[in-house]
Amino acid sequence: MLFQYSSDLHFEFPKNKKILNRKPLVAAAEILILAGDVMPFNTMDEHNDFWNYISDNFKQTYWLPGNHEYYGFDAATKYGSFCENIRSNISLINNESVIIENTQLVFSTLWSHIGPVNQYIIQRRMNDFYQINFDGAPITPLDYNLLHEEAVAFLKRTLLDEQKAGDNTKEVNQKDIKKVIVTHHLPTLLNYPNKYKNDPIQEGFATELYDLIESANAACWIYGHHHHNTPTFSIGNTQMITNQMGYVQYHEHGNFKRDAVFEV
Repeated sequence: MLFQYSSDLHFEFPKNKKILNRKPLVAAAEILILAGDVMPFNTMDEHNDFWNYISDNFKQTYWLPGNHEYYGFDAATKYGSFCENIRSNISLINNESVIIENTQLVFSTLWSHIGPVNQYIIQRRMNDFYQINFDGAPITPLDYNLLHEEAVAFLKRTLLDEQKAGDNTKEVNQKDIKKVIVTHHLPTLLNYPNKYKNDPIQEGFATELYDLIESANAACWIYGHHHHNTPTFSIGNTQMITNQMGYVQYHEHGNFKRDAVFEV
C-alpha cells in the first residue's frame, strides 16, 4: 500500500505559503500523512484554500499536530488522545491509531523529554516556551515532560502491549498487520544533524527511544521537527524517514519533495 508524507510546511510564514501555493503537494498516493508543523490551530481559517486542495486531491489525510500548531494556543485544551475531522476526509489526530487494510498507522506528537541540566537554557532559547500556553500560563519543561510521558505510554501500550496480545489471542493476528509510526518530535538521536549535535537544546527536539523503535518492529517511522532531511536509515527492521519543508527564508526546503511516498 502506498502512502504520501510530508511535514514542517509552516504555512504561517508568507514565503512558505507562497511557494506551496505556486507549487502545491503533488498527489502521488491516495492517503496523505502530515507529520506536524503544518500551521497553528488559530490560523486555520486563513488557509482554507490549502485544506480544500488537500480534500479534493487525496482520498484521506491524517494531520498530526507538531509543536507549532500550538503557537498562540493553550495546549491543555487539546492534548492527549483525539481524532477529529476538519473536513470529511481530513482527520486531526494524536495519540490514536487507525488500521487501513493491513497497515496500522500510529500517531503521536511525542514531544521530547527535557532533563534537569538543560531545562533553564532550553526554556530561555526555544520559542515554544514563549509562544505556547499550558493551562493558562506559558508552557514549561515540566509540562513538556508530562506530554512526552503520556505519548510514550501511548506508544508502548499500542505497539508493545497489543503485540503481546496478538501473540496470545487467536482473534487478532498482529503478525498480519504492518505498523507505521508517525511522530513530529524525533524518537532518536541517531543521524542527528552534525551542526546541532553539541547544542543543549537538542533535548527540545529529540529523545532517544532506540529500544522502543527496535522492539516495535514497525515497517517505518516518520518524523519531522528539525528541518533537516536526513537520508533514510534503519533501526532494527524499521526505516526512519522524513520529508520536511522547513523555513523557506532560511533555504531549508532544498531537499523537500512534494510527492514523497513510501510503500508498505
